[in-house]
Amino acid sequence: SIRPVVRFLEAIPRLPPEEWDSLVSNVINIWIIEKAEVGGDPSAAGQLIRFIHDERCRMDAHVLTGNLASAFQIAQRSGSLQDVLFIRSCAHKAGEQELLKHINSFLAYTSPGQDYG
Repeated sequence: SIRPVVRFLEAIPRLPPEEWDSLVSNVINIWIIEKAEVGGDPSAAGQLIRFIHDERCRMDAHVLTGNLASAFQIAQRSGSLQDVLFIRSCAHKAGEQELLKHINSFLAYTSPGQDYG
């Protein structure tokens, strides 16, 4: 259960935002790695994302937990073409066809005439 990890994070005195986001991101990474090693479900790590302050770190955490739609929403808001293309690549690898359609529509609307192959 992820609950003890949540309690742990809630009990830590607040660190400066960058250090805090780094700590939470590392906890998410460790959770995912440990669950993968024992064949468990790493998706519970998604519950930790709410602790991250920085949008970019939050986007990366969504990618790690497989929540590519949320990652795309953040990339869309930030306006980072590089992030949108990265998430499109992840969605392609994951076979998320509906998300790919949304991303491609977004790219066609924001950058008409560009070919991002």
